[in-house]
Formats: sequence, C-alpha cells, structure tokens
Amino acid sequence: MDLDEEKSRIWFLDKGNELQDIKIDDVPIWWFFKPTLIVNTLPKPFLNFDEISNDRNIGFFRRFKTRLFSYSLRRYILMNEKKKIKLRKKNLINDEKSKVLFLTYSNHVNSDKIFRLSPLLDKMTDKDTYILVSDLISNHASGNITSYGHMIYDYIDEAILKEANKLASEFYFKLNKLRKTSLYGGINEELGFLFSKNFLEVIFIYYLGCKELIKRENIKGIVVTADTGFFDRILLACAGYYDVPVVMVHHGNPGTVPMETLSKTKICLKGKNSLENLKKLNFNGEMVVTGSVESDKILEYKKKVNNTKKKVMILTAPLVEDNFMSKDMYKSYVKRYVSEISNLDVDVVISLHPREKDLGLYKEISRDYSNVSVLHSLDLDQFYESLNSVDLLFYFGASFSAVEAIFFDKPVVSVNLYGDSLPYLDYFKGSNVVVKLDKEEDVSEMISKMLYDGDFKEELAKRREDYIAKYYYTLDGKATERIVDEICKSFSL
Repeated sequence: MDLDEEKSRIWFLDKGNELQDIKIDDVPIWWFFKPTLIVNTLPKPFLNFDEISNDRNIGFFRRFKTRLFSYSLRRYILMNEKKKIKLRKKNLINDEKSKVLFLTYSNHVNSDKIFRLSPLLDKMTDKDTYILVSDLISNHASGNITSYGHMIYDYIDEAILKEANKLASEFYFKLNKLRKTSLYGGINEELGFLFSKNFLEVIFIYYLGCKELIKRENIKGIVVTADTGFFDRILLACAGYYDVPVVMVHHGNPGTVPMETLSKTKICLKGKNSLENLKKLNFNGEMVVTGSVESDKILEYKKKVNNTKKKVMILTAPLVEDNFMSKDMYKSYVKRYVSEISNLDVDVVISLHPREKDLGLYKEISRDYSNVSVLHSLDLDQFYESLNSVDLLFYFGASFSAVEAIFFDKPVVSVNLYGDSLPYLDYFKGSNVVVKLDKEEDVSEMISKMLYDGDFKEELAKRREDYIAKYYYTLDGKATERIVDEICKSFSL
C-alpha cells in the first residue's frame, strides 16, 4: 500500500469542509481530533480503525453498548480531570526568563530520567528549559499526580473552568448539528463521544490552560516527540496562536498520519526515507535528517553475545488493550507461538509491552515450559540489556522495539496480528529487513533457518546494514548532539 492509497483510506479526515469552518482562535476544532481514530486511541467498544475503514455493519447491541459506555466515560473523564486540578499544588515559576518547553508524559517519567528526553536535556543543562508533564486522560486521579514537576493543572483556575464550560456548550451545539448529517453516520457514536459537551470541556480546559502557561512562563520554543495525542495537538495549536516555534523530535513513523503545522515547525527525522515520505505528503515545516536518539543510547549497550544456547525474545503487544482482538483469540496465538518456538530447544524470553495489563496470561502460558521466562516492568536500561542478550526477536507486527533490535544487529521475524491497520503501524514498509510470516503458519521452521543457516544469516545481516543506511542515517553516536544543535538554532539559544 503506497502513501496515496493510505491517504485515501482515512476518508473521515477530509470529507466535509463544514468541520473546517467550526473554529476557535482560527483553528478548526476538528484539528484536535483528526488522528484519534486512525491511531486507535478510543477504547473498546468504540469502533477501531479497521472497522471504520472497511465500513463494517455494526449490530444494534454493539451500538447500544457503545452509547452507554460513551455516556459514562465522558462524564468520568471530566470529573477525573477536575479532581487532578484540585489535587495539584500550583507549581508556577513566574519569572521573566524566556524558556524552552519540553513536553513529556507521566508514564515516561522514571525517577530522575525522562524517556526520550533525558539525553537531550542532559546536553542543555546551561539553557533555561521547562519540562511539562502531561497525564493521560485515562489515568485515574491519585496522590501520584503531586509527584511531577510542572503540569497543565497548575495553570487552571476558576475563570478558566468557567470559560471552558461556556465554550463547550457553544461548540457542542455547532458540532452535533453537523454530526447528525448522513455524511458522518459511519462514525456517529465515536464523534458523539468526541463532540460531547463533557469531552469538549476537557479539551477547552487544556486549551485555555496551555495558552495561560505559554504566556505566563514566557515560553519561546516548544519541543515535542509526537503530534497525534489530544494534549499534543492542543499544545501545538496554542504554539500557533502565540507564534511560538516548535521542534518535533519524532519518535514514531512520520508520514503515516497527515501532519500539519500551525506555527513555525522543524522536524528532526531519523533518516532520508522519512524525509521523502513527508515531502510526498506536502509537509510544510522544515525537515532535517539527524538520526535517532534511541540509536545513540543503544550503542552504550551493544555488545557481542555468545550464548551457549540460542535465545529468542517474544515481544508482546497491547492488542487486547487497544481493541484489536479479544483476549481469548490473542491468548491462542501467543500460546501457539510459544509452543512452536520453545520446541526448537532454545531459551525463550517473553517481554511484555508496558501498557499490557494481564501479566497472569503470560505466567500461565510459561508454566508449561522450563525454557520460557517472562519479563515485565523493565526500565529502558534493563530492556536494552535483555534485547542485547538474545539471538533473535519475534514480534507481532507493530513495535519500535523491532527497530531497536535492528540497531542491536539482531535478526527479526514478525507475524501480523493487527490486520488492515498494520500499514499505519509498520516501521518496515517497503523493506525486507524483517522476515514477515503469515499469522497462521508454523513459525519454527523459519526461525530455525534464521538462527542456524550461515548463508541466510549473512544475507539478513546485509539487509540490516542497508536498512539502517536508508532509514536511520547513521549510527555514529552523535544523533543527540545534532538534534540539540537544531533545537538551539531554532530558538536562538
């Protein structure tokens, strides 16, 4: 599937210019919601992208269940966000120094380290930086909310809450009048949630809070690592309102979701292929190829491994949590793959995705095998040590850790458990560096060949070398330095 075909699939982003006419501060409200259904962030029983894009006929019971769930969830989210505001002790700086804002997320903060950002911040200790921590709207309000440095809740007062409520009422009327037209019938329940008064109120609380933060803290530049989440989009819209430049250190697969800019934007890309993708999509920001921060970190852990017994890592995925398949179906696939691989007389390590909730499922499966172990709750250092220690990675079709395995010079094999949504999640489109198998076939024969066939191992090693040259610029340990240089140039630091 090429880029034009992918763009045509996301029909609901481009149909109906009426949505583009409903704006706040000259920003279409629809701009905040555009990527949501594509990247599948709405929980079950809302439709996932595969169901939407294939125009599935959803039954009455599913619709009814979705409507009840939507009614409860949107009220809970608003109540929960307001509770977070009350729990926070205001942490304001209120000085006149110009600052560069780095956006991170509560699940990326681990003690004194911040996933993806710490390598950049460590090289900018002499600069005036401001780290903003965003908490997922799905996270329950608790005492932990007080442990983070700066959060958007610190800037929200009664005046903002009152204005957000007023705006939500105004836009609810406009958006739902449009939603009830036949044009958007296929995602009516999903838009009913996004365009509900409760959820719109959360969006406007964030929006007004971000405007207040940028103004009060004299933010002169913003650094983000993504542009698809609700808070990401809101902060970028506020940057556009105040004409604050943005640097995006993109960690994902830029170009799979249409990207727009609302302010002067520079994107630091991992390789020339990402550059070509964004050019095809007419991305209107500045594009710079820098290499990947992750690759610099990996070089610290990359060591030669000589296992007396071959070791295979099975990298799991939040397919159940992200509404791609049922728990029973997912369990049946995992159980079969573990059986097929363990019978090769290799050690098997099952490594859980951080967002997975059912550790018990994997422990239950592993009990039947003496050569299978389960890893979970690893920090990045521990994960890299584990990844370096294996001889092959097996995964389910969508994970940046597969790219990291390539950096470690590990052969990688995948099965696609994501269905038609995979083109938006696959880091290896157009490349043969990963051996891709059908999800229904026995994987043991190919894995055995990848581990023991000398000629095939050499061929795969050459593919990895070519992939890195094309997609990730170079592994010279200096990508972080190049990205910091681009940040400093953008904000005149």
